[in-house]
Amino acid sequence: TDFNSALFVAEKDGEIIAGGIFTICNGIMQYHLGGTKNEMLKFSPLKLIIDSARIYANEMGCNYCHLGGGYSGANDSLFKFKAGFSKNFYDFKVWRKIVNIQAYNELVARRFGDKIPNTDYFPLYRF
Repeated sequence: TDFNSALFVAEKDGEIIAGGIFTICNGIMQYHLGGTKNEMLKFSPLKLIIDSARIYANEMGCNYCHLGGGYSGANDSLFKFKAGFSKNFYDFKVWRKIVNIQAYNELVARRFGDKIPNTDYFPLYRF
């Protein structure tokens, strides 16, 4: 299925201080990735970006603007930030597929050596 993408940025005094990438497919706008310069976090520019994306999604005829969850499905500060935009929540599901087990195990070994943590985090090498 084809999709479109859109980049939204926030500026302060002519400088880009935050940005977000969104994709649009089959009437759904999906928040993919965003970030803010650390020294600009106090201005909460991602709130403006997400609101602008919501307006754009409406203009594009989207039925949903999905922001995603927290880190790895956790109920953390990222999830709480996103949850502040809507009261609609859906189950979080991830397909945990390792395509190249040898490469995956090498990455885990580089990260942890012989001290592999006992966790359900996926992918483990990013824990």
